[in-house]
Amino acid sequence: MRRFLLAAVLAAGPAMSADMVLKVGDDMLRLSDSPCVNAGILAQLTEEWRGKFRKAVAVVGGKQFEACWIAEPESVYVTYSDGDESRFPIAAFTRDAGI
Repeated sequence: MRRFLLAAVLAAGPAMSADMVLKVGDDMLRLSDSPCVNAGILAQLTEEWRGKFRKAVAVVGGKQFEACWIAEPESVYVTYSDGDESRFPIAAFTRDAGI
């Protein structure tokens, strides 16, 4: 159900134009519904999965990282431009209208 809610919010596009955000102190992960276009990240994925990943941006320790994400049944899987990867519970994200 949470996966459906996340997908519904992101699929609403311009009508809601809100990203999903996870904030912990000064660190932040912002998920967007835009396609992932980071060539380095896409090269790590099989062709079958490339079109399914969406764009994300993370700020950790004041440093910004490009990332790509995909929703799983109860979590969000994120892979970063530096090769790191992580999973976060979908429930940890909130809707955010932007900066």
